[in-house]
Amino acid sequence: MPLFLNRSGAAAAGRDVFTTQEGRISAAKTAARGIIDSLVHTDTVALVSFSSAAVRENNYLVQATRPYRSSLKVAVDRLEPGGGTNYNEGLRKAFDTVRSLGRVCYTPRASQWWERADAQPSSPESG
Repeated sequence: MPLFLNRSGAAAAGRDVFTTQEGRISAAKTAARGIIDSLVHTDTVALVSFSSAAVRENNYLVQATRPYRSSLKVAVDRLEPGGGTNYNEGLRKAFDTVRSLGRVCYTPRASQWWERADAQPSSPESG
């Protein structure tokens, strides 16, 4: 499953309807770490984050071994908010990652999606 995170400037905002004490990016990071902790070695995962541009940690889904889960949590912790909200490019990269399933073993849990975005495009490419 791609772990899909909004790291746009909107994610830096303070409280919203989803959070009470944390800002959006902090809440998203906490949730992402919880999802990563729930994975087992037979799951496959990749981190896709987006703001004005989208970034993938890998071009394909990777087996969720203990060392890879640890490296994903470090990557999540490094995410900093800023830029626009080009979720279309993020979704494109996430779908491209899923299309790579021929390179890894598919598991039923790989079909799960998680998104924490405000769904408000703010870049011209976001259409």
